[in-house]
Amino acid sequence: MKNSDHTVAVIGAHSKPDAAVAEANWLDDVAAYVIENEAPRDLVIAGDLNLDCDYASQQQLDSLDLRADSSFNWLITDDQDTSVAQASCAYDRIVHKGPSPVAERGVVARDIRFSDHRPVHATLAGVRIVAHNMQVFGQSKSVSDDALAEIAQIVCDSDLAVLQEIVSADPDVIEPILDAVRSTCGAVEWGHSLSDPVGTTSYKERFLFVFRSGKLSLRKAWLYPQADTPATTSTTTTTTPTATTSTPSAPQATTTTKSSSCGVAPYVTPGGYCYATFGGSKKRVSGSCCGL
Repeated sequence: MKNSDHTVAVIGAHSKPDAAVAEANWLDDVAAYVIENEAPRDLVIAGDLNLDCDYASQQQLDSLDLRADSSFNWLITDDQDTSVAQASCAYDRIVHKGPSPVAERGVVARDIRFSDHRPVHATLAGVRIVAHNMQVFGQSKSVSDDALAEIAQIVCDSDLAVLQEIVSADPDVIEPILDAVRSTCGAVEWGHSLSDPVGTTSYKERFLFVFRSGKLSLRKAWLYPQADTPATTSTTTTTTPTATTSTPSAPQATTTTKSSSCGVAPYVTPGGYCYATFGGSKKRVSGSCCGL
């Protein structure tokens, strides 16, 4: 990022395992909304999408809108292993859309002891983005020096870290993370943005964006609780960090239940179209299915 008006919109997402394909088919709608309203130079989707192994077949992957649209570049490929478990699964992904070149990408080569997910990374126009599912980060991990040291080192290796699965209702649970980052990374100034809890009624989590404030500034942070699909977005720019942060009302997709010809859970996209899920794939249906 060389000029002052270069912005990158980063959509952090964590998909429910048994709904990974259906939820992934919302992300192009979120991306379209961000592009239409914010016009970033680049857009990145990063996080634990659970798109592999038991949760997504190759056929389902190939049918995703994010795959059908060739303008999206999947930087973490299907054959990469982001799981700490014995099985090789590409659960965690980074997807890029935009003109900036990608210098490096892949799975972070580091021993991970306090999560079942390995961090994934990509370097975009000189900015290293890392996404990491911290696996149920709550009160117990917030007082574990070893867990905090591991997370801090992951952040130190990045310019922007997208940290997922903060399950505590107390927003102050992130303070030990930030303290560990400050003490581990040396003379580096860090900024951060913490989302409100998002998810289903029975399970909610927060997203934490941590970024080098000498290199990036946060322009805006939005939360997109579309139906049962948790996703959160931050837009960063490389100007001197003087921009303010605002949280407008989140765009909300409407849902309804109709006949089988309307598929499962029809909804209205931010662009005003009616879509529904058929066998794990999203398709456009008649507006009457959404009450339009």
